[in-house]
Amino acid sequence: MGASLVDQYQRQARWRRWSEALALLPLERGQRVLDLGCGVGEIAGRLRQLGVEVVGVDANEELLSAARLSYPDVCFE
Repeated sequence: MGASLVDQYQRQARWRRWSEALALLPLERGQRVLDLGCGVGEIAGRLRQLGVEVVGVDANEELLSAARLSYPDVCFE
């Protein structure tokens, strides 16, 4: 049996350079950010650590469930 969709998303995080990409964003503490297609919530979680308010949105309930478990301080819909 193949890897679940959640597993696939989490594996991809290993080779993506999110820290570099997020460093380029003009973010301010308290700013509100909408993460469309948030997947397993990794970016939403990182943004929350930077002090922004995040709402993560995804159409896949399996991914949202994983995101809610991993990042309980972020709102996922």
